[in-house]
Amino acid sequence: MKSKIIISVVIASLVIATGLLAQRPDRPMQPRPNRMAALDLTEEQQAKIQDLELKLEKELMPLRSQIPSIEANLKQEMVAEQFNQTKVKSLIEQKAKIESEIELKHLLHHRAIRELLTPEQRKQFDLQALRGRMGHRHGPARPMHPQMPGAEVPPPDLK
Repeated sequence: MKSKIIISVVIASLVIATGLLAQRPDRPMQPRPNRMAALDLTEEQQAKIQDLELKLEKELMPLRSQIPSIEANLKQEMVAEQFNQTKVKSLIEQKAKIESEIELKHLLHHRAIRELLTPEQRKQFDLQALRGRMGHRHGPARPMHPQMPGAEVPPPDLK
């Protein structure tokens, strides 16, 4: 009975963690290229933003590379004969810490871009951010793996 409760808790934790992953915190917060075109950037601004984007990607690469290893360890713990709740909790905390660092870097990147803009461009940039047009997805999460239930469902028509 006790083992069923522990297994249920682990499965619930993984479902919650999967939901958090579906939000894709590792996605850059920079605006899509067509959104940047609406800002009418100077060549100097474009060059500086490209430099910022390169810097962000270099900072995110080592963080992103740690997540698959942690996820693999979590899967191993989920099917292990001897369940180690302390280890699972530690792995989940490590993953959350990395995801939080990634999100912070995205926000700092967004602010750095904003600082390069003129007051008029900032208005447009802020409006795009508030409307959720800064590269973050909104709406129902889709499975990331084709073998997951629901993966065969085509994306909704957004026209």
